[in-house]
Amino acid sequence: MVVEKRANELKARTLYSDTLRLSQGGAYTLLFSDSAGDGLEFWYNSDGGRGEAWLLDGNDNLIKAFEPDCGLGWIYNLRLAKTLILSTDRTKQ
Repeated sequence: MVVEKRANELKARTLYSDTLRLSQGGAYTLLFSDSAGDGLEFWYNSDGGRGEAWLLDGNDNLIKAFEPDCGLGWIYNLRLAKTLILSTDRTKQ
């Protein structure tokens, strides 16, 4: 499964969310890659904007909050003991 958003497709001041249904026993890798090297937030380039990334379960419980000042990006590996619905939508909180 691949979910991808390219820089030229993203707009400022916009919330993007995705929901994934991941199967029991599966091993998964989440990759955030930033070719500009300033991550979702960079203290030296405050005009570049600010972003956040979270990994939530299907009940909006936080699994992982990712560091926004992450340079070229991050990789997060996980294995599921049970079927899980993951969401990046925190608008309910």
